[in-house]
Amino acid sequence: MSLSTSVAALLDAYMSEVFLATHAPGMQVVVADKDSVCYARAFGDAVSTNQVTGIGSLTKSMTALAIQQLGVDRQAPVTQYLANLHVPDWVTIDRLLTHTSGIATQATLDNIIVNAPGAFEYANLNYHLLGLVVQAVSGENYDYYMRKHVFEPLGMWNTTADLGRVTDLLTGHTVFFGKPVPWRMERFFPNRMNNEARWGNLSAGFVLSTAHDMGIYLQHYLNNGVPEVPDGGYRDGWFRDGDRIFHAGSLEGYSSFMMLLPELGVGVVVLTNMQDYVGNTMSGLRIEAGITNILAGRQPSPVDRGLYLRRHGLLSALYLTIMALPLVRCRHKTIWNVVLPTALLSVPRIVKARWATVWGFAPNLLVSLVVSATLLYAGWFTKKTKTR
Repeated sequence: MSLSTSVAALLDAYMSEVFLATHAPGMQVVVADKDSVCYARAFGDAVSTNQVTGIGSLTKSMTALAIQQLGVDRQAPVTQYLANLHVPDWVTIDRLLTHTSGIATQATLDNIIVNAPGAFEYANLNYHLLGLVVQAVSGENYDYYMRKHVFEPLGMWNTTADLGRVTDLLTGHTVFFGKPVPWRMERFFPNRMNNEARWGNLSAGFVLSTAHDMGIYLQHYLNNGVPEVPDGGYRDGWFRDGDRIFHAGSLEGYSSFMMLLPELGVGVVVLTNMQDYVGNTMSGLRIEAGITNILAGRQPSPVDRGLYLRRHGLLSALYLTIMALPLVRCRHKTIWNVVLPTALLSVPRIVKARWATVWGFAPNLLVSLVVSATLLYAGWFTKKTKTR
């Protein structure tokens, strides 16, 4: 599908609006058909579609592709390949690939939580385990296998799961009280596949790539058959909603989105160097619908340029309110200055997230909780000291 001049111009105008609306420092956009990249555009800090960024959970379909290549038995329990893993036999390869294993969202390799199987529950550990299966079956480490058997054969020369091989990583950003600030993903990058404490690992979300390479990746599916995903379901690293087969990714400092449109014979990838996990502006703009409409010859809905400011204005107000709690006077000092800060510091545990995860994806929240709790405890300690 080659894009007409008018469609390319409309897509150009639309993505320019999206770029401004997300407030991301940089963005890469590629549309590919079976034969070539038919649209490529870079915005802001991204000077081309060949700059390396984190792609987050777009990694999952790559891990699933490796599982298929290796001929792993989908119905086999994962313990057939990972003998030292202590999980029930119902945790099969297929259930890992479809997020129906019963493994809990917050589970990690050193804290495996398994509930009843069957219901969909998105868990990074599912694909962490699949990456370990790739290593066990191939006898090669995850990055080497992916590079030699997936990326290089496809011509994805700037794609890797080894941070040490990247020399031009586009600086990532996070949103801090409404403002994008540099956020170096290198601090969060897992240095090995068996990092037991990681909530996400290489095979679940840490492949590094470019929009150009991801366009080539989508061409693989356009030429060899798109994933068979039930409508409204999930399979092998892909969701499906009607005619769209897609996945989004979020990583410390980066956001990403890819989709296949089989009826139009194209694939689309959008990469940004800003992680907006809490505000989630890119998802809120519903760019997948806008791009689909343009490629199908229809007009997209107008881009909501104020969405980012509204969402982050409300979030900043919430964070400031939390930090202002120590200024409020309360007669019940013990409750206010001891119980309340303890509750604030328990929020990560209540939402079943590690402190490192909250810091990586919601630093504003963590700062507001710690500042407020510290001041409340300090107020109580000062009062106690004065009364002695």
